[in-house]
Amino acid sequence: MARMIEDGVVEDSLRLGPHRHAIERAALESRVYLYTPSVLDAAAATLSAVRGVLDEHHIADTFQFQAYGDAFAARVLGACEQRFTAEWQDLEGDVDPVALLDVAVTAAGEHLGRRLEPVQGPALAPEGRAVFGYVVLARHDESPDWGPGGDAPLVLSLGRPDMHMLAVAYSSGAGWDGPYDPGPWRWYLGHEVPRDVCITETTVIAPAPAPAVAAEVGAITARVLTGDLPLPR
Repeated sequence: MARMIEDGVVEDSLRLGPHRHAIERAALESRVYLYTPSVLDAAAATLSAVRGVLDEHHIADTFQFQAYGDAFAARVLGACEQRFTAEWQDLEGDVDPVALLDVAVTAAGEHLGRRLEPVQGPALAPEGRAVFGYVVLARHDESPDWGPGGDAPLVLSLGRPDMHMLAVAYSSGAGWDGPYDPGPWRWYLGHEVPRDVCITETTVIAPAPAPAVAAEVGAITARVLTGDLPLPR
């Protein structure tokens, strides 16, 4: 498990084990998200704590919770996704998406055991008004078919989508072209360089942008490149 050691104290992996498995099953059912290990760990710890409260009240083993255990885990995972998104929105301080993407690419190469040479980037997206960093990674022999011709590369991006443009897009393009409304920082995996919004890309749910988080995203990127981890969309 990720983040097993903190302040010299080893977590009880047996305690979180069943809850981690339940959270992992819920994550695999997602059609729009991938999750970093630290998010899965946080969700598993939350699920464990909730289960502890249910045990105290002698209702954890009732039919209502036994029959809907996986659905309950999915709700906990969804709540954690909202929690981390809120943290991204209120993030204080500067975020350098290009530097963090460079960390992610290095981590992906370490995961694969070979240095990755990006096709483009890491760089800031040249078009659009939203802040987006991106890097284009070449396909590998093991990469699955992506795109109309099956030969699309993999694009990892980190940015703040334009929430106004996103609302316009979801309203079939109707609406006033207002000022840039920056949304929360988010990681995306897809096949095109982002502009103002990311609609068809897969969102990677992660804690607030930081080098350690970028390394987690890099490991996920490596697994996607080799086809070990399918993109939900």
